[in-house]
Amino acid sequence: MAGPENQAGGPGSTSGSSSNQGATSTISGVAQQATELVREQASRAAGQAQHQAQTFLSQQKDVAADHIEGVVKVLHDTVDQLRERSPGAVTEYAERAVGSLDSVAAALREQDVRSLIGQVEDFARRQPVLFLAGSVAVGFA
Repeated sequence: MAGPENQAGGPGSTSGSSSNQGATSTISGVAQQATELVREQASRAAGQAQHQAQTFLSQQKDVAADHIEGVVKVLHDTVDQLRERSPGAVTEYAERAVGSLDSVAAALREQDVRSLIGQVEDFARRQPVLFLAGSVAVGFA
């Protein structure tokens, strides 16, 4: 016959230890679910932040292209006046400079933000001094 030590909750009983294992298992499962939920929410938030950043940069890219095109129009008028007053090498250089700015504006309009960022990074690696000088110049503008 079973003695008092083998009854539920007595010394030698396994029901207390199995209930502890069940509670540990439940807590572990809840913790895993919470971790997965946090990961999913963090991933969603990161995706939304990335989308908002790309949208903002795309809008700013278009604004920059508009400003450059405005400068190009003014410079075209200036080059035309310069050509009338003193045609020659200076006028040709000015026309090339205006053409280059016009190309920059077109590139800003046509390319996506990721592509432009890649090109800037490549330029910064190839010409770090020029990149830093340009960054300083843009900072003062």
